[in-house]
Amino acid sequence: MGAGWLNWVTGTQDTILVGLGTSADVILQNPWTFSEATVEINLKTAFGSETVALHEINIVKLFSQQPQFLRFTWPSHAWLFSGLTLTAQCVGSNEKIVMDRYSDQNSPYLKRDRNKGFQEVWRSSEILPKSWHFAGLEAHDEH
Repeated sequence: MGAGWLNWVTGTQDTILVGLGTSADVILQNPWTFSEATVEINLKTAFGSETVALHEINIVKLFSQQPQFLRFTWPSHAWLFSGLTLTAQCVGSNEKIVMDRYSDQNSPYLKRDRNKGFQEVWRSSEILPKSWHFAGLEAHDEH
């Protein structure tokens, strides 16, 4: 995930979160240009179970949250979302599967509205079980 703003200054003071199921987990706080992060999602918190069927992982969202130290709603600096890959491990196996449909996004700049302290700024299209493939193999579904 890259961050940047439309003028000469780079980064955002916002915290960027990823949403799966019913949870939103922090990815980056105050990221700079070309910031990257890996986050482990607690499935019990997100879906209510430690094992989750692929069809239940059907949407992924990104949120932008204003820093706590700002006492009033402040406009966020726009940032670039360059990609996202979900990785999972099959139950009872060491096999890893990935959903990399959004690994190369090149999205327009994302930011929350000035009057919102916390806001969804990006949402995937529906993720189907066929969107996943074994790590190291090419995906077989259409984007």
